[in-house]
Amino acid sequence: MPKDYANRKIKPGTGKRKNPFTTRQRERQVRTLRSPTTGVFSLTSFSAGLVLGMAATILSIYVMEITKPIKPANDLPKSIDQGLPHFDFYNLLPNAKVLPDTEPYATEKPDHDKEKEYFLQAASFRFQRDADELRASLILVGLNASTTEISVNEKLWYRVIVGPFKTKRETQRAITQLRERNIPAILLYRTSPAG
Repeated sequence: MPKDYANRKIKPGTGKRKNPFTTRQRERQVRTLRSPTTGVFSLTSFSAGLVLGMAATILSIYVMEITKPIKPANDLPKSIDQGLPHFDFYNLLPNAKVLPDTEPYATEKPDHDKEKEYFLQAASFRFQRDADELRASLILVGLNASTTEISVNEKLWYRVIVGPFKTKRETQRAITQLRERNIPAILLYRTSPAG
């Protein structure tokens, strides 16, 4: 008589473990995971919603077509010109003048009476030693830096100023050098008489 090795009982202490797929607990887990109502219900609901949505859309288009008013034949033009289209822009464009608005693109007109000196404020500190440290590091980079004292709300602040620069191009180069060192700069300028 043949032996059933798949369902045989193992003696305790032999070190062999039961097959986890044959235990009753595992069978219950598999049954709950494969419950037919979970997957079928979702698929059924989705399919029903899709079919009903499509039916409602088709029905609404059909109702709109049916209820569209029909124009009477007397409203239609009696003679429809089947000739070439007539365009008026051939006559309108040669006679029209288009004047662009150049103000947004206008360059700054040079003021010959006064020249501008540009400065950059690299930072503002409460303590002079912090301002001097930044000024020294900017001088080592090759920028002309200085510190100035200013009183704001009865408190003394120390500003690190880079410059003066004669042109905007020089100022932009200095701004680029400051940005490479993660220092945001504020552009300042003053007008001075030429001479």
